[in-house]
Amino acid sequence: MKAEVLKVKNREPKGGRSAARMRRGSEIPAVLYGGGSSVVHVAVPLIPFQELLRRHKRVLTLDVEGSQSLAFLKDVQHDAFGDTIVHIDFLRVDEKKRITVRVPLLFSGHPKGLSNGGEFVHPISEVDVECLPTFIPESIKVVVDHMDIGMTMHARELQLPENVVLKTDAEAIVATVHMKGLEPEPVVAGVEAGPAEPERIAKPAAELEGETDEKEKK
Repeated sequence: MKAEVLKVKNREPKGGRSAARMRRGSEIPAVLYGGGSSVVHVAVPLIPFQELLRRHKRVLTLDVEGSQSLAFLKDVQHDAFGDTIVHIDFLRVDEKKRITVRVPLLFSGHPKGLSNGGEFVHPISEVDVECLPTFIPESIKVVVDHMDIGMTMHARELQLPENVVLKTDAEAIVATVHMKGLEPEPVVAGVEAGPAEPERIAKPAAELEGETDEKEKK
């Protein structure tokens, strides 16, 4: 599965005002880092990037003025209102090296127990999986129409694509149906501890370059 190409431009990190002007010009300040190479500051065209987001593309071939790198979309930062993208983090990855990512669950069906007075609860909406970068699933389908009152589904019961390995605790509760008014079983500790990261890498210095809205106001 070949990653789509996103063409970006080199940029100089000049602080918040420069970043604000860039955003007004339909470009987003971003950084590419990791993989044993230095941080690269880039300007990402807004419209092509939004189209890739709409199609849930998380691994891209980032073309920095002719120099290409396979990159994982690690973080997209928005303004305080959640409407405007203010910064993007890309992480270099190796197409032959497996990474751990968080993938959303897509619940399908109408649980059988609902017609008998039951209540459907899904304590988690994402799970961590390990796979090659170009084979990250957009979502994992969870069929729940067979679930009656008293039934519980655990992470180990999920049907994962070939060569995708579950990293979330196998006993984590994915979904349950119980009588209304009764408390569902607790979630396995640590499942919702925060987003999974493909590599344990320190935040790049680029995030301190003064590109957030708060710094622009100073």
